[in-house]
Amino acid sequence: MGIKEPYVWGHREPKGTGYYHLLTKAAYEVLYSRIKDDPPVDGFLCCFTCSKEARNEREEWEYVKQIIYHRHLALVPNDSAAQS
Repeated sequence: MGIKEPYVWGHREPKGTGYYHLLTKAAYEVLYSRIKDDPPVDGFLCCFTCSKEARNEREEWEYVKQIIYHRHLALVPNDSAAQS
């Protein structure tokens, strides 16, 4: 079916595999499971050997990961609710 906006395709228990709307906690649980262990470049090595662009990409990934992390913990995917 391809990309379906504003939904995320993924698997989540107990509901199973399917599309989850971005205004649901389930969507951010799917996204966090994807992003948490998949950095664009290795952070340790990047400190010493990477270009400025690679470091910026890593910093952006960390920022997005932090947002998704807080949204996946919140009762609703709301940034002000997630930070409290």
